[in-house]
Amino acid sequence: MLDASFEWIHNRLKTASNSKSKLAKRPLFSQVKEAKKLYAEREKAYRKLADVVVDVENLSLDEQIDFIARKCKV
Repeated sequence: MLDASFEWIHNRLKTASNSKSKLAKRPLFSQVKEAKKLYAEREKAYRKLADVVVDVENLSLDEQIDFIARKCKV
């Protein structure tokens, strides 16, 4: 599971160079309160099923790759 807070994800979508098209593909984000509620519900389920949780907020892409490789013993 790729782990990131709702705020981090929402901010990344809002500040992307193509944010209009990204947000258009995610109409739920126009209702932030509802999106946050759904995120909280899904996050619990995803975490419960995850074999590995990767922190994408605080690790660089290279660090994420290294972390996954170590967990997979590659």
